[in-house]
Amino acid sequence: MAGSETPRPGWWRARDGNWYPPEALPEGWFIDADGGARQRQPVPPARSEPLPIRTPTYTTPPPRGPTSRRWRIAAAVAAILVIGAAAVIVTRSNGDDGVGDRAETGTGTGTPSSATLEASRLEPTTLPTTTLKIPAAPTQPPPTPPPPMCAASMSNPSPPQDAVVSVVVGSNQPNTPVQITVAYRTTTASFGATTDTAGGATTGFSVGKATVGFTVQVNVTVGQAACSTSFTTR
Repeated sequence: MAGSETPRPGWWRARDGNWYPPEALPEGWFIDADGGARQRQPVPPARSEPLPIRTPTYTTPPPRGPTSRRWRIAAAVAAILVIGAAAVIVTRSNGDDGVGDRAETGTGTGTPSSATLEASRLEPTTLPTTTLKIPAAPTQPPPTPPPPMCAASMSNPSPPQDAVVSVVVGSNQPNTPVQITVAYRTTTASFGATTDTAGGATTGFSVGKATVGFTVQVNVTVGQAACSTSFTTR
């Protein structure tokens, strides 16, 4: 059935500007308050909220600084000096003044005192520093976009002659030109459209006097993607 340029009660307006009866409305579509045809949006499934993740708290003891080590070294040196002084006093009491002087002062050509040797062992040693080089993290290449795809279907795959049918196109290419070619038994017809932001498009047309029982091939291209559908007039 061909469309009409004059609106009628209960009729809907297609993209070609003509008005069509409600029985020509594609499945899954409804007529809005302005008389236009709109596709029903699927209701997304309810999602459950994830449980909160608790992060454990760890207590780290304060680092032991170099001050405590210096105090231990100083205490050891003081103890050694006290022991050395006591040894000097004992030596002098035994009448060995020369040895006592050398042990106390640590000078002359004699053997260094034990206090001097212990103090030299307890001197802090500076260790060489080593710089660790951390390799940079590898750069991940950008993800490869999916190839262009499309799918087409007829609102009525078995329409009668002069019926108005619609080609429903879905793709992953938003805002892209659509070319539709209808191959009848003796002729072809072409229609153009553009996908919406979701990659979909719907185009209506009349099958006219298509040969009854002949399967009409409908070829669709959306950008670089190609798909097809068909209908058979009854």
